[in-house]
Amino acid sequence: MRHLFVTHSHFDHVGGLAPLLTALATSPETSLTVHATPQTLGALRDLLSLTIPGVADWLGDRLRWAELIPGKPSIAGNAEVTPFLVDHSVECVGFRLKQGGSTMVHAADTRPCPNVVEYARDADLLLHEAYGLEDVAKQAHAFGHSTAAEAQAVFDGPVEVSRDLDAFDF
Repeated sequence: MRHLFVTHSHFDHVGGLAPLLTALATSPETSLTVHATPQTLGALRDLLSLTIPGVADWLGDRLRWAELIPGKPSIAGNAEVTPFLVDHSVECVGFRLKQGGSTMVHAADTRPCPNVVEYARDADLLLHEAYGLEDVAKQAHAFGHSTAAEAQAVFDGPVEVSRDLDAFDF
């Protein structure tokens, strides 16, 4: 792993960073670039200062931080990754990844929102989180999530998605 793209600052999305970096510290040939929005990068640094103070010093220039700007593509290896804002309880982004002739979209924790539909248009693969079924829609939305039916609606709606998964080498 050379690149880690983080959607937002909630612990279920960032809690594994400290153990990952601790493991990387023992592997001198390994480096990692952490990509996130400025707000999320700040939260990650704060978390690391509490859980493993000094890890940035241990890793030196093998640990890099890259600020993501929604709508602006970044290059990671041979993939182009474009973050886009979604509707969650904190600042959160989804990702549109292009590699070769294939496109994958990851809709992170989000309520239903137009950006997911827009960025998923013409994607070969759509990964969309779902909090639960329709009977928990009110709670899902209160927590900043979609239901399975709402995620399916993106898939069935104006988005055409190829089901040929052999095209990916992500």
